[in-house]
Amino acid sequence: MTNELTKLNREVIDAWEANADYWNERMSEGNDFHEILIKPSQIRLLQIKKDEEILDIACGNGQFSRTMSELGAKVLATDVSSRMILNAKARTPGSYTSLTFDVLDATDRDSLSALGKCKYDSVVCTMALFDMVDIVPLIESLPILLKPNGKFVFSIIHPAFNSPPGMKMAEERLTSGGRTERSFSLSISRYKTAAIYKSVAMESQPELQLIFHRSISDIFNVCFDSGLILDGIEEPVFDGKVELPDFLSWFNFEDIPPVLIARMRRR
Repeated sequence: MTNELTKLNREVIDAWEANADYWNERMSEGNDFHEILIKPSQIRLLQIKKDEEILDIACGNGQFSRTMSELGAKVLATDVSSRMILNAKARTPGSYTSLTFDVLDATDRDSLSALGKCKYDSVVCTMALFDMVDIVPLIESLPILLKPNGKFVFSIIHPAFNSPPGMKMAEERLTSGGRTERSFSLSISRYKTAAIYKSVAMESQPELQLIFHRSISDIFNVCFDSGLILDGIEEPVFDGKVELPDFLSWFNFEDIPPVLIARMRRR
């Protein structure tokens, strides 16, 4: 890793260390984004079977790790933030005997290699690839970590629709016949060029975090170059699943996906 990437990686880690407690308190066991959009898709694509070995990359406070354990998997849950791992352990009852937690930097090839060869039935990364300064070490390590036909399931903010600063939401209120109707639209001013910007995962979190925008082709081509095959993809939408708020948010967009979930397989 170059000196510049190393510096950015340190900034990523420091931000998540600072935000870990805030995230843990407010994320609890999930929010509407996770429960409605992400969790169901990831469960469908993972097709978890009892006693499967699963590696969870960037587990946060362990919410999805616990779900996979409840479904019968043996899970090694990892995160780059030591504070996140402490919080994940504290939130996990002792009855979760098939779930362990450890600190791991998924941009470090040596640390990834030390996890074992052909050990895992699945690797999962929930809403975190865009937090990583470099995704190549992780993706190139997958053919080593995964068993033959093993799965890599990941979710990301949708690169085409949900990647500020190139995206703007707009609302119009039109009055006709004594009734007011609201309509919503997205304006996209940039997409293809890779970019780094600062944003938040949750409003009012202590520190801004770095976001690494990559196009869909940027991400999938790294996977294809590593010999992985795409065999499942979902773009879930809210589609009336929540009551529409008065304020402008992704809940107002019922036919535009804010996230993308994909399944890659090792040959």
